[in-house]
Amino acid sequence: MEELGEVFALLAPAGLYFLLRRGRSRGPALALLVAAAGSMVAALIGGLAPANPDIRGYLGPAFALVAVFSGATILFGLTVFRLVRLRPLVAGLLLAVALSRFPHPNQYPGLRYSTAGDAATGQLLAHLPPRAALLTNHFETAFLVGYQRLVEARRPDVAWAHLAFVGGPGYAERVSLAEPDLAPCLQAYRRGDSSVELLRALDAQRPVRIEADVVMPLDLRRQLVPAGELWAPSLGAESTVDALAPWMLAEAKSDPQARGYLGWRSYIDAVWACDNEDSDRAHLRFAELESLMPSDARFKELKARCRQ
Repeated sequence: MEELGEVFALLAPAGLYFLLRRGRSRGPALALLVAAAGSMVAALIGGLAPANPDIRGYLGPAFALVAVFSGATILFGLTVFRLVRLRPLVAGLLLAVALSRFPHPNQYPGLRYSTAGDAATGQLLAHLPPRAALLTNHFETAFLVGYQRLVEARRPDVAWAHLAFVGGPGYAERVSLAEPDLAPCLQAYRRGDSSVELLRALDAQRPVRIEADVVMPLDLRRQLVPAGELWAPSLGAESTVDALAPWMLAEAKSDPQARGYLGWRSYIDAVWACDNEDSDRAHLRFAELESLMPSDARFKELKARCRQ
């Protein structure tokens, strides 16, 4: 959609109109209209939050059809201006341009040379205490941790659960069977009555480390303390946190996916640091966000709130 821009988006409705008016193209146009409408309804139903990155996937067919309908507008426009002979040439040119924009495996959105996310998650796992209980929240962290543990066999001693999946059917039961120590916390989280006492009871068996998120109640997260990159329910954990390495920031600036992942982690951690009045940690995260996404509206709002 960024490549199409506003002009092509504005041309698309006219192309759909022209296609629906022609008898020969009315059937295919109706099918494409249903596809576009279905894509947008899926985005409304499945991607309720505009910040949900999956909304891009839901809207994928609609984005593609913007190109189709806007191309139809251009070709019908040639007829209006009596340039019918140019239609095959322009149609071929549009097709060639579209094919030339097909991403190369070594370029965005390919991840062959993107290592910042993998390295950041690898550091997170490496710094966990022995037999830790790791509770993650961000969906991209789940994919990265899952890959590193299941494919690369890192940190098999860690009991891991992804809290954002707990509400899904069967997830809590499967993890509880594999890691019985986590069962009380997972069941309480699913019911919405998590408490720091439960987390501390688990911490007595396994050192608990929690990834910051946006949904954990404020009164609960204010009882947690910094523990390196993560947070813990009890004092005594290593509280220092390392800033993102310069090479990670450099990669994130050139790769939207790396920037989104690292930026979101820094932002959510900054939110918790502000809520817990940890100014040093907040300033560290603010410096990362100034480098990654200085014009982000939510970051500006957080910075203003945190300084009050």
